[in-house]
Amino acid sequence: MLAGAFVTDYWIYLMFRFVTCTSIVLCWIACHNFQLEWFSKTNRLTANVISQVVGHGVGVVLPIIAWFNRDYKWMHIWAAAIGALALPTYFLIPESPRWLACNNRREEAEHKVMVG
Repeated sequence: MLAGAFVTDYWIYLMFRFVTCTSIVLCWIACHNFQLEWFSKTNRLTANVISQVVGHGVGVVLPIIAWFNRDYKWMHIWAAAIGALALPTYFLIPESPRWLACNNRREEAEHKVMVG
């Protein structure tokens, strides 16, 4: 997303936008599946509500930023900065039991399912 701020050619910018928009959908699918796998039935609703509130909160903040920053380059930089806030979660979220089972780590997967 950040690279789109520094592109001067329209077709390269269009390619970056296509990759960005495609990856957003794939990230949403991965996050939704992770919520279904990781949280129990009683906690799934809470996890989904928190996820939706954060997503819609970003959806409210970005237009406000766009109102004050009319240049598309700064909009890309702001969007990348907001997206970068999610990067530390990579180190906090453990592997899902499905991923462990698919990578021949069945004992770990069973332990996560049984114990949590």
